[in-house]
Amino acid sequence: MNQMSNQMMNHLSFGILAIDTDYRITALNEVGASLLEVNQEEAIGQNVYDLFPDAPEDIRHLERAAKTGEEVELDAMPYKWGKYRLYLSLKTKALKEGNERIGALAEFQDVTAYHEKQQDLVKNMEDMSVTIIPVTNQIALFPLQPVIDNLEFHYILDKGVENISKMNVHDLILDFSAIRSVDLEFLNKIEKLMETVKLIGINVTLTGIQPAVAKEWSTSYDKPKEMAIYSTLQNAVEAIYTNSKNN
Repeated sequence: MNQMSNQMMNHLSFGILAIDTDYRITALNEVGASLLEVNQEEAIGQNVYDLFPDAPEDIRHLERAAKTGEEVELDAMPYKWGKYRLYLSLKTKALKEGNERIGALAEFQDVTAYHEKQQDLVKNMEDMSVTIIPVTNQIALFPLQPVIDNLEFHYILDKGVENISKMNVHDLILDFSAIRSVDLEFLNKIEKLMETVKLIGINVTLTGIQPAVAKEWSTSYDKPKEMAIYSTLQNAVEAIYTNSKNN
């Protein structure tokens, strides 16, 4: 790599590591050296098996790309051995000149915090899915919890709605008892949740809206259209049951 290429690589926000077919390091940018905890200048020219002698074979994707041309793209690869306690995103690419393979290049980032966040969300979603309670054979209760961020909300949409649909109910009661305040962003998310549930053929009823929430809702957002709202769960269940008998 020439000096200009090295300067360009050092401005990247992700790590770059390249090797030749003899597994010698031909390029390593500053981010990559920092993540791998090696000296950037000293690493160039070293054999990766000498620089990382104890690395498990199941993470040596770069070496395999150089040897066989096999490329991988991983969202979160456990990079946990020796002093390393990371999850890295990884994309490898075999390097060629014409039809001849001359090495391989890896792009990688530290996604440890994001991965751990996802794992926490999985656990939280599992806990939350327990609270999707069958009230009758046709009615389920979903006690809402304050949504922390967009990642958690989209997880609820993907997994929570899937769990609701598997219950084969006709009516879902969204209970707001745990919601103490709302803003426009939160209400937009709830609107999207309700629309998604309705699209899979389930009627949605709201209960437990606190006076403070009702005030905030009425001043910042229109009342949900064609949506039944009741003060208590008992009233909602009775109304749903009566309507189903009449229909």
